[in-house]
Amino acid sequence: MITSAAIASALVIEELSGDQRYVELIGRALPTGGPLVFEGHQRVETTWYPGNPIASQQILGPSEEPTEITGTWKDRFIAATDQYGQSVVQAGAVKVNMQSVVDVTDAVNLLDDIRRKGQLVEVSWEHLRRRGILKKFRHSWKNIHDVEWAMTFEWQSQGETLAPSVMPEPDQTDITTTLQAKASSLTTSVNPLLATVALLASAVASVTGFVENVLNDVTDLIDIAQAIVNLVMAPIEAAKHAIATLNKVSADAKDTMQAAEQRVAAAFVAAPSPAKQALISPASAPAPAFGQVLSAHVYIRGVKLQARQIRGYAAQQIALLSARAGVTSSSAVFVASADDNLRDVSTRFYGTPNQWRDIAAHNGLRGSRLVAGQIVRLPPKQVAARPRQ
Repeated sequence: MITSAAIASALVIEELSGDQRYVELIGRALPTGGPLVFEGHQRVETTWYPGNPIASQQILGPSEEPTEITGTWKDRFIAATDQYGQSVVQAGAVKVNMQSVVDVTDAVNLLDDIRRKGQLVEVSWEHLRRRGILKKFRHSWKNIHDVEWAMTFEWQSQGETLAPSVMPEPDQTDITTTLQAKASSLTTSVNPLLATVALLASAVASVTGFVENVLNDVTDLIDIAQAIVNLVMAPIEAAKHAIATLNKVSADAKDTMQAAEQRVAAAFVAAPSPAKQALISPASAPAPAFGQVLSAHVYIRGVKLQARQIRGYAAQQIALLSARAGVTSSSAVFVASADDNLRDVSTRFYGTPNQWRDIAAHNGLRGSRLVAGQIVRLPPKQVAARPRQ
């Protein structure tokens, strides 16, 4: 049991999916409503058999009990500006992505939005960590500037610590095999609606064209791998060619995503409603039914998911091959120390925490948390400064 009075550092609530916001409760914004209690139990199934004085027990695994965190927020302690709109330094703060919220109302809206979206979150304070869902958020207002709040989390685990980054020896045969499988999944996701919805024929045909580009890129990678086997090309030179081809894979997968989003939506999802269609041109073809529109949305999401997975895998293999061939595109390498995270790294090297996802993608990471000694490779500033797609 940990009393709230003992808390000195930030309590962090990090979304691991969805908007992936990084929320910090600092100083007077920390819980103040009593002890923070983290409780767990071992799930055990006990069976008593007739005539046997000793029961049989089956261990089903550990489980974490829900946790309620309570506190009070007051504008006079956490508001980022005074009554005249001037920035002030307060005894506490509620921060999202390292930016202080304006006032208590913004803080409540932020936490309530996390609750409503139901994304997986990781809650951490010092060495304590839990993962789960913000199941309940209660706010009781004394006045417009003072609010008592309570958050109830339902946990799924105690969280995971990322292992330090390692550089396995890249195998271009494995790369091509994996990409072939992913490209096959992408091809499968492109085709279903083409046979059932005539309206989508031309739009889907354009998406299919971009998928064929990805398939051609994978064929090029197979040729490069075969060139090594046949001793036609030195491994380091082959790695450089593979890096260039993987960059093209990533670009073509991105084009596929954009084609699915823009062309299919333009041809189908954005079509006018039946009533509006009748007013525009009563003799024209009827507008798509709701079920067809829903199918188109599902189609777009499926294509984008498969293409995004190809881009992520290509980026990871580019980093591995670059390290092996000595042609890494990173302008610097950062070694994390205790309490560092990717937002800190982004702020230190790019002047803003907002590029942390670019650094994560460059290193094949899923979250922003780091461990001491972990190696982080930094993309050039012009790469990190690009808007995310």
